[in-house]
Amino acid sequence: MTVASEAFRSVDMETKGRIFSYNLLSKVFTYPEAETLELNWDVIGVLLKELGLSSIGRDIVSQNNKEGYLEEVQCEYTRLFRSAFPKVPLPPYESVYTDEEGLLWGKSTLEVLKCYREAGLEFLRTNDKNTIPDHIAVELEFMAYLASNELEAVSEDEKRFYREKQKSFLRDHLLKWAPGFFEQVEKETKLDFYRIFARFGRVFLSAEIETLGDGRR
Repeated sequence: MTVASEAFRSVDMETKGRIFSYNLLSKVFTYPEAETLELNWDVIGVLLKELGLSSIGRDIVSQNNKEGYLEEVQCEYTRLFRSAFPKVPLPPYESVYTDEEGLLWGKSTLEVLKCYREAGLEFLRTNDKNTIPDHIAVELEFMAYLASNELEAVSEDEKRFYREKQKSFLRDHLLKWAPGFFEQVEKETKLDFYRIFARFGRVFLSAEIETLGDGRR
């Protein structure tokens, strides 16, 4: 194997790891169903180790098969992100954190929607507020989509297009609110499940700045 081919293989493996990580976080921060807990813990363990977080994943592996654990996770998701009295602790929408008004479907939501369209995606608006374009899970899934397209692109121009889209979306959107959001989830949650993945998300996005650059250079 030549040095060049080894380098390309290394880049592809890194990109595949990034795609897995974005899809994993998107799945975790979507309302949990049974398949949410059916995670590939072997791969997750490798990723946690690479990010220096290997010690934090051990506890939830044992809890994962506990009777009634799915209901616990669903209740905690609802409490944190959907409905709680007197207010929802952590609405998972960019506009709440980055727009002056702090409302759903704000200016930043429309900017996110524009990013999706520029990348060739159409987002169907519904009455379900959990499918708003700037929901954390949707933004993370979008980054996985861009990275997947970069990986599968044939021409260098196409690869560059999707890499630049990742850089700009990370800089203009995710980095403006997701690290702080994950930090607050760590502090607010009562479950190790969300505490661990919130920390994973925060550290992963920090690593993404090094991988992609924050767009300022």
